[in-house]
Amino acid sequence: MQYKIKAWIAHNKLNSILILLSLALLIFIKLSTTYFMYLGGLENRFNFVPLLWISFFPFILGLYAISLFFLLVYYMTNKSKSLSWKKISFSALPLLILLLIIPSMLIGKSGVHYFLRGYEKWVEKEFDVPAIRQWLTSLPVEYSEKTYHNIEDYPENLPKSITKLKPQYIYLGDFNEGRYVEFQWGGGFSHWGIRIGMEDMETPNIIGFVKITEDAQELRRPIEPGVYVFIRE
Repeated sequence: MQYKIKAWIAHNKLNSILILLSLALLIFIKLSTTYFMYLGGLENRFNFVPLLWISFFPFILGLYAISLFFLLVYYMTNKSKSLSWKKISFSALPLLILLLIIPSMLIGKSGVHYFLRGYEKWVEKEFDVPAIRQWLTSLPVEYSEKTYHNIEDYPENLPKSITKLKPQYIYLGDFNEGRYVEFQWGGGFSHWGIRIGMEDMETPNIIGFVKITEDAQELRRPIEPGVYVFIRE
């Protein structure tokens, strides 16, 4: 059996190399995507490197498709006995591997989880939760359910514990249901941020997705009672 495998590889060296290179490339892309997503969360910014990887794959798929096309043309025009359909089918394996594995590796939700892990580290380093809670309890009821698109829109001077964070959005919840504030960042692809309330605020016990509207959901990651981070899609 071992001899047959070696002989098979020896007769299909080029295709074997292509398959091994494809698998190595996919592993590299998976690891680097995971790293860059984590790094983006760690620095509180969206990292575009994974998107560049995703946009690079159609180019690779195109090269495989063109190669297979010319291989078929060569077979049909030359009627070469040395070139069998078996070899052509095997040549298509790298293309099929990419088509089958890429969606599960890059379109899945794992990258979002790693982003939140990094973001949690940033939150623990930069946020002064007691100071923000003290500010939150001092707000008059008129601020209930208010949204501000940046700190410059806020009508009063914000404490340094908030201004240093430079949030893109500040949302204050309904004070009648319990005071909390959301600080958000992000844009067209997704929004991420943190919700801070009192210690008795409902906080997720586990990491998971929660449907918030018919068209949107968010992944929540608890930090402590009354505090959790999220990424909204």
